[in-house]
Amino acid sequence: MDARPDELIDLGEVTLRRFGADDLDAVYQAVTDSLGHLIPWLPWAAGYTRQSAAEFLAQSGRGWTSGTVYDYAIIVGGMLAGSISLMARVEPGGLEIGYWVHPAWTRRGLASAATGTGTGVVWRLVRVA
Repeated sequence: MDARPDELIDLGEVTLRRFGADDLDAVYQAVTDSLGHLIPWLPWAAGYTRQSAAEFLAQSGRGWTSGTVYDYAIIVGGMLAGSISLMARVEPGGLEIGYWVHPAWTRRGLASAATGTGTGVVWRLVRVA
């Protein structure tokens, strides 16, 4: 039995979808549009390039396969509005959560929806992972 979380999670107006190689342009555009918003909080955003986006997507695929990272695109209205990740880099059996939201999509409850506030989505993922 595969204990990995679902690759697609429909939350109504918000969808969490596993990243794929075809997300390169959307990831690069969303991150570069958000640099001023991201750099103070997320060191990986400094110096972000198209190659950075390609490396993220490759690492995301490897992480999913190995069961160490589950990266999701936060999709709203067909647009990439941010990212949420569950990462096995804390104590054994624990998962750290990380996320960011494009500044055009902030203050709309997307982070709360994506992290499972009130819905149990993250807890469902953690139990599965």
